[in-house]
Amino acid sequence: MTADTHSVLVVTKDSKLSAMIGALLTPPLFEARIVNDFNEARRITSERVYNIILSDYSDGDGTKTFA
Repeated sequence: MTADTHSVLVVTKDSKLSAMIGALLTPPLFEARIVNDFNEARRITSERVYNIILSDYSDGDGTKTFA
């Protein structure tokens, strides 16, 4: 990763969303990793620091938020 590259971790179970985000986060500006499992994302973040983490979490109705 160079100084001008931003590392991005995307966590989503939505394949359409991951494809769309993956198409937007292209090298050399972004180094993106897309996973669909929150446990895998937790493991990955314990091994590496990311500049940006995008997490798509939905409990079914889209109204619940948490910190």
